[in-house]
Amino acid sequence: INIDFQTKTLIAQNIQEVTSGCFTTAQKRVYSLMENNSYPRFLESEFYQDLCKKPQITTEPHAT
Repeated sequence: INIDFQTKTLIAQNIQEVTSGCFTTAQKRVYSLMENNSYPRFLESEFYQDLCKKPQITTEPHAT
């Protein structure tokens, strides 16, 4: 994930005076990028498509 310049700058400013919410904006930005870009591309990737084609391995509980 590539974080934009504004978000990087905000993180740099926020860590100068650390608070419990100093990464909140960055976290929201990363989540948004993953939700709208990386994850959809992953779902369309050849790797994921091949993985979906593999048979499911099921295990049945053993009697004790």
